[in-house]
Amino acid sequence: YAAGAMIDGLPATFPDAIGVNNEDEARKGADRLVSAGADFVKVYTRIDPPLLRAIVEEARVFDLGVSAHLGLTDAVTAAKAGVASIEHLTGVPEAASPNAKSLFGAHYRGFFPGWTASERSWAGLDSAALARVANRLAEGKITLVPTLVLHETLSRLNEPGLLRDPALQDVPEAERKEWDVQGLIARIGWTETDFEAFQKSRANQDLFIRQFAAAGGRLAAGTDAAGPMLIPGYSEHREMELLVRAGLTPREALRAATRNAAVLIGVDSLGLLAPGKVADLLVLSRDPLVDIRNTRAITSVMARGYLLDADSIRATW
Repeated sequence: YAAGAMIDGLPATFPDAIGVNNEDEARKGADRLVSAGADFVKVYTRIDPPLLRAIVEEARVFDLGVSAHLGLTDAVTAAKAGVASIEHLTGVPEAASPNAKSLFGAHYRGFFPGWTASERSWAGLDSAALARVANRLAEGKITLVPTLVLHETLSRLNEPGLLRDPALQDVPEAERKEWDVQGLIARIGWTETDFEAFQKSRANQDLFIRQFAAAGGRLAAGTDAAGPMLIPGYSEHREMELLVRAGLTPREALRAATRNAAVLIGVDSLGLLAPGKVADLLVLSRDPLVDIRNTRAITSVMARGYLLDADSIRATW
């Protein structure tokens, strides 16, 4: 299941995005994805509220949901527009901060200035303001895909120990070189002060997860793999652990990674163990409801009804 190219405002953040400059182009961008067979539509940081509304309206004609990585639109406005999901907790600081104008200004300057300003701002957000945003989003019936593993990893990207993670043994050397963590930090211009702010922000991000869940909001587990240090598979286990650390029960974290994710993409054949469902599942030697880290205790994998020994399919991706 895939979204295809992202729809972004101009100048688009990535060269392979569908860049749009007005509502007509925004609708045509959604049509282009429909023609390409996309399962849903993803919009990116330079999409402002009028463009977002046009994309959501057009996607609805074809019964497609819209996933939003926000920048120039705050989370509450995006929920009102009818997006299906908000990725990476984007747009939440812009909805909760009294300094939203300066955050939008940073997004106008570019992707990394916007991400940096927004990520740093979490540390100073008022808990009552965050609760108001959490309630509004829960009322809007959107799904949050917080990718806490992304926030956690970026907050520690300057730590040498991160590069010694045993999970990296499954990552090809060429991919590790492509990540070029130290080069990335230098290109963006992140400093020790930035990383200290990112780490302080993690507490309020976890608080917001608890507030949203308590308000009845639906969470789905995602990772942003294969971004720098975000290892496919491994990152999903880590995401569930971070959701539990944020305040979810192990059962809720498992549901976020299974049933809720399937509901979000509109697929009723996945996410449940039941007759007639696709036989994709993990067989574990320890109970993840006792300790969510037990999702890593995999003895075998069933993929589309075929049972595979876990050790036999372990390989560098």
